[in-house]
Amino acid sequence: MRYRYEMEVVGEINKDKRPIIMVITGDGRAEFRRLKVFAERYDGEKVLWFPLKPIFPLKRKSEKKTGVNVLEVLNVYPGKYKLTQFLFVVDREHFKSENPTKKIEEFLRGKGINVSSVEQMNGGALRISCKVGPYDVVVYMAILGKIKSSEEELAELIGLELGLEVEANKRRIKEVLRSRNMREEDLIAKAKDKNLREAFPSLSSALTRIREEDCSLNC
Repeated sequence: MRYRYEMEVVGEINKDKRPIIMVITGDGRAEFRRLKVFAERYDGEKVLWFPLKPIFPLKRKSEKKTGVNVLEVLNVYPGKYKLTQFLFVVDREHFKSENPTKKIEEFLRGKGINVSSVEQMNGGALRISCKVGPYDVVVYMAILGKIKSSEEELAELIGLELGLEVEANKRRIKEVLRSRNMREEDLIAKAKDKNLREAFPSLSSALTRIREEDCSLNC
């Protein structure tokens, strides 16, 4: 089936009735730009909503949520906005040596959320089914970085696409891309599909699953 739309990432919700998945991450605007161009590589009916200031329960104004703590939004959005699908993008450094599946399950249950199942997907991605009050909720989770963060995956993509070895830190990546008159978004937009899957295995797997489940409902 050919979709009418590409998968789309937006910062604000309009009156478009396309199905919405809320994106949750602790990295803000930089992750928004990267995910926006990444998701546009996928067909689908889904709109990925990336609120830059998500609502958390009982959050102090000065408090910044990072890592698994951003999953506290699950206790807000299903009931308040009837949103039941989420894409959680997180750097591996937030798990240290811990098992991601175990940590996520323990965190959610500690917040009163009943975890029904956790499915391991390709690339270390997870599909988490849970119950939040009366709502059946699904969280697609992408873990970025082999050891620490998404910069490792960007550095790998630079190697695959440009044939250059680059240290996995933001400054060096920007310098190398600037020398080629490129931004991160340009690199991702022009990359071969197989190189994107190799460099970003978890995010690619999560977005592929979103597309497949979208197709199962609309094809």
